[in-house]
Amino acid sequence: MVRLLDLATSAQSKWPPKRQRFLPEQLRSLRGYRGLRKKKLARVAMFPKSGGDSRRALLAPTGTSHRFRLRLPADAIMRVGLGYLPSAEAEGVRVRFVVRIAGLGAEAVEEVDDLVVTTRVDGGWRDVEFDLSNWSGQEVELSLVTIGAESDPLVWAAWSAPEIVSREGSQAGPDVILIILDTLRADRLGCYGYPLNTSPNLDKLASSGIRFARAISQAPWTYPSHRALFSGLYPTARSLKGSPKLAQVLLEAGFRTEALTGGGQMDFRMGFSQGFEGYRVFDWIRNLTWLEEWLGRSSGRRRFLFLHTYEIHDPYIHTEFTEGREGGRIQGRFGKRKWWGLRPPPTREEKDYIGSLYDGGIAYTDAQLGAVFGLLDKSGALERSIVIVTSDHGEQFWEHGSWRHGMNLYDHQLLVPLIIHLPDSLKKSLASIKDLSGRVFDRQVRLVDLFPTILDLLGIPVEHRINGRSLKPLLQGDELAPIDAFAERLNVEHRESKALRTERFKLIYSFPKAKGRKQGLQENWELFDLVRDPGEQINLADRHPEKVAELDARLRTLLDQLADPRDLDEGDQELDPDLEERLLALGYLGD
Repeated sequence: MVRLLDLATSAQSKWPPKRQRFLPEQLRSLRGYRGLRKKKLARVAMFPKSGGDSRRALLAPTGTSHRFRLRLPADAIMRVGLGYLPSAEAEGVRVRFVVRIAGLGAEAVEEVDDLVVTTRVDGGWRDVEFDLSNWSGQEVELSLVTIGAESDPLVWAAWSAPEIVSREGSQAGPDVILIILDTLRADRLGCYGYPLNTSPNLDKLASSGIRFARAISQAPWTYPSHRALFSGLYPTARSLKGSPKLAQVLLEAGFRTEALTGGGQMDFRMGFSQGFEGYRVFDWIRNLTWLEEWLGRSSGRRRFLFLHTYEIHDPYIHTEFTEGREGGRIQGRFGKRKWWGLRPPPTREEKDYIGSLYDGGIAYTDAQLGAVFGLLDKSGALERSIVIVTSDHGEQFWEHGSWRHGMNLYDHQLLVPLIIHLPDSLKKSLASIKDLSGRVFDRQVRLVDLFPTILDLLGIPVEHRINGRSLKPLLQGDELAPIDAFAERLNVEHRESKALRTERFKLIYSFPKAKGRKQGLQENWELFDLVRDPGEQINLADRHPEKVAELDARLRTLLDQLADPRDLDEGDQELDPDLEERLLALGYLGD
């Protein structure tokens, strides 16, 4: 397997002159033509028509050639996405993508293929294969050339994630499929004790796989929770910004890395596309065609697929469990905008109806996951993949006075499901436990533990300091000492909160920000006995000051280690209109 992007800096490249050039909006951050020529590589996004399909790509404005010297593998093919950035100046133009190949020292040059792409391909990527088998096993010079008409303006074209692989098969070892169901609280699934039949397919996966009874998110909303999960670091850890993310580590280990997300807080412009060769906003939970095609392609490389969906997130629209319930003012749909307009507040019946709509979203998502698992099984991917299903945070239904998520650190927003399926070959290597099927682990674990766990299961070392720890020893039958789970809430304007959760107790420390101090807000502590009071209704802070002091000291030690508790700012930037519209629809703007 050869990834041409890895060889880009050593490639001999010829770029066009500056004639009639334009810089598309997606490339302006790279600071001009000269910087682009030097860099050669960029993350190029085809949007909005193609759903924000963002990919790592080799830049090739018309008139460019990139030449590589390499040895081709047996039965070689090249896979690549072809595309260019549409603009008013380039409307209606045609771009030729040409692959030329020659044996070193030979005069003959073969033009392997000559494909034409126009703006009529929705301004998106066209995924193709080039057959290089006539040159298999040989040292060659491979040229990637883009050609435009003389009368056309210079057009910014790109070759996305070009790779040369053998048709003979994939590298040994499991693939990884990570599925994150946004806003799913654990206790609404049957395998976590919920009496309604919301999750038969996830329950089945848990019965044959591994379930963690107490998995704790590090934040009660999407953006910081995913940052922690993908980095193994707490949201405000000082080292988070420059630390490698999961997809980056897997890419460097030779994996093909792809992502399908719901956009919004997970948009590539929020920084989550690092390490992903393809990062696309796509409603995969409703349309499984892309996944089916992906499973049908032999890669020649091990693969990491990240699937994220907002289907369970409000607005709630699925009515499967509302029959016989009084909807009142809700009637079939509930989201943040309707919530703002409810005066007076919802009645008990309306609250129950809202909860039933939420359950309906879980049931719909679970049914679609059943089809996903069926495709994985039929293709053989289930037996060669580590499949992980979890959520970034839960949802509150008036257990603490309000609805939704993001506003506090109670378990309704932090306890998430965590189910792991391991292929039989990997189970056998965990020899200390005879059968992991259906195993339930009660030890408290954290989403930051997924980063080191995945890498440990794949045999990839973690070479930098992180806050998470691998759960592989637990799967091997070894003991893992109890560990505190840390979570934080930083998105409320007037007050910030930090939580330390032990196996039995939780301490929540809240303190005012600058605006809150002006309003006279004070710091305060909450202490809950999670064994006797799992709903966190009785604050024991005044009754047990010694326990508060103990946990507060541990919390402050941790905060000192993080060294830089601050508001999240890595994703802050001026929002373009389509992203702003999506964030508004999800309720992340407008508070």
